[in-house]
Amino acid sequence: MEDIYSNRNFIIISVGRRHVKAGFSKKFEPFVILQTSELFSSCVDTLEISGGDTALMEESDYVTVFKDAVSWRRCWSSLVRKLYTEYLMSNPKDYPVLLLERPFFPRELSMYITKILLENYQVPGVKRISEPVVSLYTTGLSTGIVVDVGASETIICPVYQGHPIEYNVKIVQCGFDDLKRRFRGDLLAQYKERPGEDIVKEISSELMDDIIFQSGVVSCEMSENNDTLNVSDFVYENLIVNGKYINLVVDKKTRTEPFEIFFGDKMSNTSQVIHHVVLDGIIQVLKESNLEVRKELSQNILMCGGLSCVPGFENRVYSELEILISNDKLLKPLAEHFFVTCPPISPFIRSYYGAALMLQHNKTDFSLETTELQRISKINSKLEIA
Repeated sequence: MEDIYSNRNFIIISVGRRHVKAGFSKKFEPFVILQTSELFSSCVDTLEISGGDTALMEESDYVTVFKDAVSWRRCWSSLVRKLYTEYLMSNPKDYPVLLLERPFFPRELSMYITKILLENYQVPGVKRISEPVVSLYTTGLSTGIVVDVGASETIICPVYQGHPIEYNVKIVQCGFDDLKRRFRGDLLAQYKERPGEDIVKEISSELMDDIIFQSGVVSCEMSENNDTLNVSDFVYENLIVNGKYINLVVDKKTRTEPFEIFFGDKMSNTSQVIHHVVLDGIIQVLKESNLEVRKELSQNILMCGGLSCVPGFENRVYSELEILISNDKLLKPLAEHFFVTCPPISPFIRSYYGAALMLQHNKTDFSLETTELQRISKINSKLEIA
């Protein structure tokens, strides 16, 4: 029987919390990027933990709860139809599909999308693969740690020889949405009792995203003395708010401090929960990895997700690792070996790029087990209807 996946141009679909990226595998960039935040607005992720442990253990369930048993299916069906009829403009029967899914992607949702593609659109075939695997493929290595900064969480996933080690995945409940709230709050505080305060309140969500990515800077090492930071104020020129053109000034404090929520938030005096993607994520993954693979994992740490493309983010992760590993008795032998890999590909599309690269090199059998990953995982990812 002829392999339907050999020498074929795939359609790649990457499903995320904020965006769905889709396109053809012979191109390294997605053809279309659609926002999906509304599709996930009626659901919530919860982590059910046994024994009070904050780590993901074998008994834990990472549950995605949809509140409406009908509307979520209708919404996702509509999205798939829109992809094919309004954007890709291609005959579904001509292209097999590769679905890129984050760790613990709800199995029921994955199966529903697969069912739509196979039954309604009669695509030749569907393969599913975990995003960290294809992201890591851009480094040229099949082993490493992928840190994916998402919309509502940061997922730290170790990958060994092309297979995600899901029982050792760490999830830090801090993502772009948290940063955005902090950034908007700091910007409002900056303009407090100024004529521009009302203007800041009127800035749309999409425009605020652009301001963050254009002005944001992650300092290599946070100092309690903000004056020592070699960062100047940023002027966002010709900003249109309520039909008026203004020049919005983002001072260096607002440009840098919101990103500290990912690194322990040393500057914050609030009583909020402290998150640290390096200490609570990467370090814990290394500590709980087998001694035989720990060194190999540490030598290829890859940042993914749009937010990690902000200047200084990858360098800050390296600086934090350098300090924490050197001061940890268990991990100190890794001090001369760990490495944060920075391939010249935007973190926003690294998983898509890696998938296209993999398919162009005819690696369709790479990590084939991931097509059944949800079934064999030690952690049960399930979807429930509230």
